[in-house]
Amino acid sequence: MVSFRKKYIQLGQGILPHEQTLLEQSIQAALTPMWPTERFVAELERDLLEEARRQERAGQGLRIAGWIGGGLLSIAGGILLWVLWQRHQTQPNDSKARMTSKRRPLFGTPKLAGVTPAT
Repeated sequence: MVSFRKKYIQLGQGILPHEQTLLEQSIQAALTPMWPTERFVAELERDLLEEARRQERAGQGLRIAGWIGGGLLSIAGGILLWVLWQRHQTQPNDSKARMTSKRRPLFGTPKLAGVTPAT
């Protein structure tokens, strides 16, 4: 026989084994399992497939944008390397001419390091 009196269980407080059994039986009686309807399963499947297709299309767009962006960055890097190589080729090889030059360094390292360039 199931008792209908209310008993509140505090967290961290154990209950007796027969009370545990009664509690399990009352929970099972109150919460009868229900299976989803066929309509719900069909709608859920359709919605999940639709969302997967939408995410796949979005992923394709990002992939294409990544290829284009990566290609543009590769071209920009190649141009930068070519400009630096051309600048290196046109500089005089004479070390004395470099020392008397008043040109600022390319990346401004003396300023960053707190050192004044020797002239």
